[in-house]
Amino acid sequence: MTKLRKKYGKLTWERNQNRNTKDLIERDFGIYEGTKVDNNLIIKLWDYELNYHECNIESIKDCLDRVKNFLDKLKNKYPNKTILIVTHGSFIKALHYNIIGYNNKTDFLSFNPKNATIYKYNIDEYKL
Repeated sequence: MTKLRKKYGKLTWERNQNRNTKDLIERDFGIYEGTKVDNNLIIKLWDYELNYHECNIESIKDCLDRVKNFLDKLKNKYPNKTILIVTHGSFIKALHYNIIGYNNKTDFLSFNPKNATIYKYNIDEYKL
């Protein structure tokens, strides 16, 4: 926390008892949850046109929509504020593409968030 304070200034914590933590959860991998997933399945999971959702997996479009809704809430509730989001890799990937933009040909596998890494975005630039 000290390094964050030095880099970003004063940090404040807002505890909102009514927050919906479902917005921030990792993507649901259905029956593959907690198992080793092979590369072929990973490719299917991030193929926008395929929109794979078998075996109770949250589809890429559903994941992107969930993150978009979360971003909309943030922009409306905290205009011009600095916000720290601590969450999971798939959520960060969906957040990244919602902010920079994507289409049906986007290579979602080209961005691989690393553990314990800080990614800084300006959500005022978010256009979707």
